[in-house]
Amino acid sequence: MKKTIVFAAAALCGALAFNAQANGDTSAPSPSFGAGYATPWYWIDGAKVKQSLVVSGCKTLNLPTKGTTLTTGNMTLFDDHSFVLYQDWSTAGGSVAALTGQWTQLTPSPASSKTFYLSINTASMTTLLDDIQGVGLANCIKTKPLMTHLDIQDSSVLVTKNTIVVKIKNNIATGSLLVKGKELSNPKGTTDVAGNLQMKLTMTGFFNADPAAP
Repeated sequence: MKKTIVFAAAALCGALAFNAQANGDTSAPSPSFGAGYATPWYWIDGAKVKQSLVVSGCKTLNLPTKGTTLTTGNMTLFDDHSFVLYQDWSTAGGSVAALTGQWTQLTPSPASSKTFYLSINTASMTTLLDDIQGVGLANCIKTKPLMTHLDIQDSSVLVTKNTIVVKIKNNIATGSLLVKGKELSNPKGTTDVAGNLQMKLTMTGFFNADPAAP
């Protein structure tokens, strides 16, 4: 995989580990981190998460499977505007990986909601693309057994949607992430063909805040 990444949007993975409580429990404790981390201001634990991965010519991969809920991972926003989150493709042969970057907040609407954008750093973005590349290949091989590789063209990757919107009246957060790009693969085991790749994630959960946070 090529390692040059072009970002078409400032936000990427705020939604990726959007692990929040959807039951409205406002007493979730602040996450604990070791030396080197700033003070947690906001955090989300136990989100209801749905993910999908589409590769041209292959069957769509949906996580979780029908009738189940994906709740692994968490996200923390620190007071220095850094964040750490966990993306999870482990049930499809990938990994649970910590991703880091910077977050910003739009001017909140006192009457309804507040919106956060997150920008993942280049190293973490590479980790994510490597993971979904492996997961995508494993999924394609199920119906394309002669296929031997799937290469995401990093320079084509676009983040077309990524928001975290928190309803002020109940602190329920909703988020969505949509990543699109080009890929090269050999579905017949011979000549490479160009195709498209899309990863989508949606989530709902409870947004916790430290009393000192703005």
